[in-house]
Amino acid sequence: TNTESHWKGLPYFFRHNNEGRNRYRNRFDPPSYQENIRELYRMATQVDHAVGEIIQTLKDQGVYNKTLLMFTTDNGNMHGEHGLAEKWYPYEESIRVPL
Repeated sequence: TNTESHWKGLPYFFRHNNEGRNRYRNRFDPPSYQENIRELYRMATQVDHAVGEIIQTLKDQGVYNKTLLMFTTDNGNMHGEHGLAEKWYPYEESIRVPL
């Protein structure tokens, strides 16, 4: 959905002075798109690594099977979908809470 036609298909009030579109241009217009998405994946990979270390420490301490690990986050984020960036829009990418 990261096409000009998707952007133009949004209601008129989205297209005038829209901060999500300004942020989209700063983050997801070529050539910045590839680097920004790469950075998002790097961050997720680092979280995976840190969780692995936590789990290993719990196992080393013998309390892993007695421990409940819970992870949550705030609502989702637009990564160029619909020609937008950030969180303020009524699309699944923006409002879904990953659990």
